This record gives sequence, structure tokens and C-alpha cells, in this order.
Amino acid sequence: MLMRKSLLLSDASLKLDGDGGRFTGYASKFGGVDSYGDTIVHGAFAHTLRTHGKPKMFLEHAPFALMSGGAGALPIGKWATVKEDDAGLYVEGELTKGMSLSADVRAAMEHGTLEGLSIGGMVKKGDYDETENGRVIRRWSKLMEISVVAFPADAAARIESVKGGGDLQEAIAELETVR
Repeated sequence: MLMRKSLLLSDASLKLDGDGGRFTGYASKFGGVDSYGDTIVHGAFAHTLRTHGKPKMFLEHAPFALMSGGAGALPIGKWATVKEDDAGLYVEGELTKGMSLSADVRAAMEHGTLEGLSIGGMVKKGDYDETENGRVIRRWSKLMEISVVAFPADAAARIESVKGGGDLQEAIAELETVR
């Protein structure tokens, strides 16, 4: 015997999965030429990821602003995944829940007004070859941070997806009605 039960949404409790602060993209794409004339080749990040682990996440390279006299900055989130694939340095990030700056960054990412990624760290002599117009970077000595930025040096370094969730209207829209 087939039984059907109805439940009013006003009588239901919805639990939303996640806070919507997750996103994916490429922090660097291999083989292109960035605005500094640099080209990063496949394998350039293997040493630093193995030796130093995942870098920090900031907005607009905040720790470097600190070094030049700017105000202190907290990371806006953390990188859950940082790995090289055939295309470049693939990242999956999570913005810090409850942090006002992270909420602002999330809103801008969802709106599409903040969509770039950029890497920050150190290369030393021997890590790269000089070219007429820049460098071919074969190894990053230390990848210190990956920032969410408005204007990435590598035009192909972009946020590809921002995961929703945490929004009641989205959750209701996904409910299936059994008739």
C-alpha cells in the first residue's frame, strides 16, 4: 500500500549544507605570459607545495601591503585543495565563516565583481630563466599566499565557481514535491 504524507514548510526545519563560502578556480595557468612578462611552467609549484604545504589566503595580497607599511591583515579563509594539474595551479577555497571581510568577499564573488586570483611568494636565481621580456619560472622557492584579487597579473587566473548554500530561497527551490 502506497502512503503519502504531507508536511507544511512552516512545520519543517531546514538544515542548510555549508555556508556558501566555498569556491574553486586557478591561481595560475601554465604557459601563458602575465602582465610582468613571466611564464610559469608545469611543475613549478611541486617543490614549494611538498616542502611548505598550502599557502595562506588573503584579499589583494594583504601581507605584502603590511610589509610596505600597510595595516595588519588576517587571512580571509583557507585553501582546502592546492594542486597542480595539466592546466595550472588548481585551488579549492573556503572563506572564513563569521568574518565580515570574508562575507563581503563572498558577496562580491557571487556578484561577479571580484573574480581574479593571484599568487605571492619568492623565486630565487636558478628558479627561472631570463627572457627578453620577462622570465620563465620553472620553480617557486616558496609560495606564501594566494589572494583573491580584482586585477590578476595572470589574466587566466580566475575563480571558476562559487558554491551556493546557506540561502533559504535556494534550499526551498531545490525541494522536490511528491504528488
